[in-house]
Amino acid sequence: MKILLLNPCDDRSLFQEGAPLFGLLSLGSYLKSRGHIVQGIDLNYPYANMHERYLRSPKNLVVEIRRFNPDICGISTYTHTRFNAYFWAKLVKDLNKNIFVIFGGVHASAEPISILANVPEVDAVVIGEGELTTEELCLAIKQKSSMGKVKGIAFRDNGKVNITEPRPLIDDIDSLPPLDRRLFLKEDTIAKVDVLEMMAGRGCPSRCKFCSSAFFWKGSRRVRSAEKIIKELEEGTSLFPNINFIKFRDETLLSDKNIAFSIMTTLKKIGLPWECWSRTCDLDEDTIKTMKNSGCWRVRIGIETGSKRLMHDLRKPVVLNKVPELFSTLRKYKLKYSPSFILGLPGSNIDDIHETLNLIKRIKTDPSSCTISMSTFLFPGTEYFEDFKRKNPDFTWENTMEKFKYKPCVLDIYGNYLFPINSLPNQISGWKCHLLYMKATFKNHPLNTIKRLLSLARLFCNKSLMKIKRKNKCLRKD
Repeated sequence: MKILLLNPCDDRSLFQEGAPLFGLLSLGSYLKSRGHIVQGIDLNYPYANMHERYLRSPKNLVVEIRRFNPDICGISTYTHTRFNAYFWAKLVKDLNKNIFVIFGGVHASAEPISILANVPEVDAVVIGEGELTTEELCLAIKQKSSMGKVKGIAFRDNGKVNITEPRPLIDDIDSLPPLDRRLFLKEDTIAKVDVLEMMAGRGCPSRCKFCSSAFFWKGSRRVRSAEKIIKELEEGTSLFPNINFIKFRDETLLSDKNIAFSIMTTLKKIGLPWECWSRTCDLDEDTIKTMKNSGCWRVRIGIETGSKRLMHDLRKPVVLNKVPELFSTLRKYKLKYSPSFILGLPGSNIDDIHETLNLIKRIKTDPSSCTISMSTFLFPGTEYFEDFKRKNPDFTWENTMEKFKYKPCVLDIYGNYLFPINSLPNQISGWKCHLLYMKATFKNHPLNTIKRLLSLARLFCNKSLMKIKRKNKCLRKD
């Protein structure tokens, strides 16, 4: 069958240019190995055209879809891209109502009933890992047999949404075919790719309350063999001649030390700088030393809070009294680090925020490399969302900005629901927290702190100017 795989625009500019989502890439490679004709369209590429593709239909892409004329269209759906995914599902159906539209991805897996009840253009939802499920679903569509026998999907049957038996995770992910990285790239764009995106495995063993990974991967971590990863590294650097950086997208690359050390031996031979995510519990001095010697440029670490009370509530495997020593070891080997913190965690109070800021000060974080969030993103499948849904039983992810009424959350312009810091007890100001953060980092990094402060001032001025323009526009209408 002819299958089109569509990666909707992420207008928040989160994804690296030329790096389609691994889920779609693996799915397309698997379907192609099973004899299907597969074409991928990544709306995030080229990067410069992303904004014009958000909730818009460029003529060249419409022509490309018409020319390919697929039997099935699979669309990856994340929470922040869901409205764009709905838009393209409608566009595909408008082009040819006989195209079978399938949604997949984390958001769709968590909310299949809501999507099928509110988005008529979607014919079925693949829940969880997509390779085996999508192949079986394609076969059922081709043979016009019952979809009810396909494990791990949701579909409509006489107006009623049916969810089939869950499909177990793939035991041996080494059994999947190698990634065909050309699926989403044209020949003339291969030379423009300068970052090689890699994934050594799937999932994370942690079950943090704010993260949808625990829901999607069932709290498990499966790692491919070192031989498979090394082969993919060598093939990737050979395919893209202008690669100058390697980025591992795993939630935690270092959970299996034997495989991680084998990968680092190859990375040292390749000679390119690289970065990864890691949990604090996976980092020790020997690992840090090996990472630095193999060319690691930076390690990203999710800490989130300096409050023991909140850390316990989050269920993150972070021992706070060992964090300063860990970052001291990173500085000893001159390995750059980029920690992330959330000041706007539900249940926070001013003491929790001060404890987090004190930890930031103790680990001597550079504000130019530290991620500070004043809000907690609300994602389906997380415990935070389940708590929120119990308090708001009529909630639906398909609500638009105008219909939004749920407290204490707010809805941003990309469809993200947030617990903002202003909704915390005592009406803690987000701007006040920014200033306290600047105070915590100024002593160790004065220049970068000043740069960040100027950036915030510029942001504040731009927002104020936007408000004035909107006010004047309303006055002119009156």
